Amino acid sequence: MKTKMVSVLAVLVAVAAIFVGRTVFAPPVAQAETMQGLNPDQMTTHASKGLASFDDRYQAHTGVLDTFRQ
Repeated sequence: MKTKMVSVLAVLVAVAAIFVGRTVFAPPVAQAETMQGLNPDQMTTHASKGLASFDDRYQAHTGVLDTFRQ
């Protein structure tokens, strides 16, 4: 019975050592996606024409949403 517990403990220690070894010493390499960037000219041509200006929608000095329409 004692040898069975020792062997189970040894297997658990071995599995933990393999897990720690793989995650610490050989982490997976992240593959970053290449982004072509944003085209501001294309964004402005496709934007809606009837949008309120920033000053109409927000208070210019605080940047807080102006809920009291004038």
